[in-house]
Amino acid sequence: MVTRARKASIYEQAQREHELLHQKLKYLNHQLAKRQIPLREIVELLDGLRGFFIAHFQKEERDGLFELIVARAPHLSRQASKLSHEHFELVERLDGLIRFARRGTGQPLCWWMLGLRMQDFTKKLQLHEAEENGLLQMAYADDLGTKD
Repeated sequence: MVTRARKASIYEQAQREHELLHQKLKYLNHQLAKRQIPLREIVELLDGLRGFFIAHFQKEERDGLFELIVARAPHLSRQASKLSHEHFELVERLDGLIRFARRGTGQPLCWWMLGLRMQDFTKKLQLHEAEENGLLQMAYADDLGTKD
């Protein structure tokens, strides 16, 4: 049985990781907008983001984040399953972004396209993370003190 403190810990940990991920995305988008570092460094940043991403998703899967949500609120199983599957889709999108950056020429059009693709990826990831946070809040609202 998962204790109330464990549930709050899971929620807080997810929040911290989502914030760290947000900071990494913000930094990468900022570097793309400035265009002041070599494209190979952008590729290295993207590779680093991918490593963080994989570890983050594996932790969510390994720690049973979605299992805990469904155990607490079975009616959320469909949304939890969808979000779990999105992990694979997001990694595939990031891999595509990395491939595009590796093929890049460093020309202004390349930077512009890479920036647009990164912004699109960032929006999709932020939506995903917001949905995860929403599921956590719905499942544990009474335990986290957010329910009246």
